[in-house]
Amino acid sequence: MRAAALVAVTALALVSPCAGPSALGATSAKPFDGARAMTHVRRIAAYGPRVQGGTAERKALGYAANQLKSWGYAVRWQTVTLPGGRTSRNIYAERRGRSADVVLLGAHIDSKYPSPGANDNATGASVLLELARDVASMTPEPTLRFVLFGAEEMSGRTDENAHHYGSRQYVAALSPAARQRIAAMVSVDMVGYGTVFNVRSMRRGPQTAVRSLQAYGSSVGRPLVFRLDSGASGWSDHEPFELAGIPAAWVQWRSDPAIHTARDTAAHIQSARVTATGRLLRGWLLSLDAADLDALRP
Repeated sequence: MRAAALVAVTALALVSPCAGPSALGATSAKPFDGARAMTHVRRIAAYGPRVQGGTAERKALGYAANQLKSWGYAVRWQTVTLPGGRTSRNIYAERRGRSADVVLLGAHIDSKYPSPGANDNATGASVLLELARDVASMTPEPTLRFVLFGAEEMSGRTDENAHHYGSRQYVAALSPAARQRIAAMVSVDMVGYGTVFNVRSMRRGPQTAVRSLQAYGSSVGRPLVFRLDSGASGWSDHEPFELAGIPAAWVQWRSDPAIHTARDTAAHIQSARVTATGRLLRGWLLSLDAADLDALRP
């Protein structure tokens, strides 16, 4: 991203929510609202363990959908089939940009029993919600798509393929043309606790999203340390996108000893980590220009 473009983006005023593609993309001087994001974290975690296909997961998805609708988004639902005849769902919404190229931010909203999943992954879902609220009245360069995935966690079965049901089925349902439109995907997963801010991938697909995030982070004094996702089938929802040839990255603060335990509560979250994640992603998204989107293409 160009230094001049970063300065210009910061200086521009907000545009109307109904502004068309010709309106200027903009960001205000007001930073990402970490306090609002933490309100979402507490609300989502309060549903308790959000096991895939369960009542708590459905309630959390409904909460997220209602928030998006209240900010003027058209929310779409996708049924996710699970073993044993059960179902989960994904929800997604878009903010149209000047470009048809899509930058997709994803976060899973389920959690692994017995955890209320405040960090894993109410934090990621809440950062997405607050970013969606923030850009609802803007027209950035890329079209921004916000996807909340169901059924990311392993539940019941323990083999390496018994997870990522929501994101895998989302990618599988994309037409070739729809896949081609996605310039980058970022999975926001476990961003509320830890001392090291990582950007991760399996290194089995294009690394342009990883490099773009790292370059932006370094430019604003928030470096992202690369850490390989060495899981045989990946450990977050970037996995199916990366394996489909879509530039993908996973942002994560680590390490968190409370993951997948009953100790992963809202009181456990380091709110400064949530805020730092939101500010970095907000700045990166709004700094992207047409040349940056071209550079993301493998």
